Amino acid sequence: NASTVLISTFLPDWAQEQDKEVMLKDIQTPGFKEKILRGLPRFKGEKFIIINAPGNEYLVGKSLKEFSQNRDLTVYEGLLALMKLTNFRAVVSYENISLKKVVKAITHNRAIVASNSASFAEAEGLKKTIRPERSYRTFTRFLELAEKEKILPIGTAVHKITGLPAQELGLDRRGLIRDGWFADLVLFRDAEIREVILNGRRVVKEGKFQDILAGKILRHNV
Repeated sequence: NASTVLISTFLPDWAQEQDKEVMLKDIQTPGFKEKILRGLPRFKGEKFIIINAPGNEYLVGKSLKEFSQNRDLTVYEGLLALMKLTNFRAVVSYENISLKKVVKAITHNRAIVASNSASFAEAEGLKKTIRPERSYRTFTRFLELAEKEKILPIGTAVHKITGLPAQELGLDRRGLIRDGWFADLVLFRDAEIREVILNGRRVVKEGKFQDILAGKILRHNV
């Protein structure tokens, strides 16, 4: 139940309206720095985890509380120090989402379920990073909640991640099992993905990815 965001997201809105060079100057300039510190959201440093810090990989996995204590700073001063050290390139995970509220939202009959997370490419030369759970486990976690916590009938849950989003996004012949439609099939048991057929090709077999890239970018009515 955590958000994964660029570290600059925690700055007050007015401070984010500048380019990176100006923001870097502001967090170090007396007067501006104190104003920014007063405008920072209140948070718990131990729930604030560094998951990507280009050029400072030794910080990955550490909490903001640890980072700040090692420098004899408050967590708010530590946040600005981390911004400066990483030139605003750090990505952090902050545990700030109420599961109870999430369940209430996703069980609404108009809600669809999607995944989102920061993406880190090997080409960026990143030596160490943490993959947020939401980048690879969104749908299996949702199915777990449906199967084990009974938040929704399993058929309704499946529809929320297949047919309903395909319908709302205008994706032609996707999301349902019908004659003449694209063969996108997922077999799962106890929320564990066992088989995946994508565009008619078996890309996951007995729970293991087959190194077959059969997907494509989907656009409206394509």
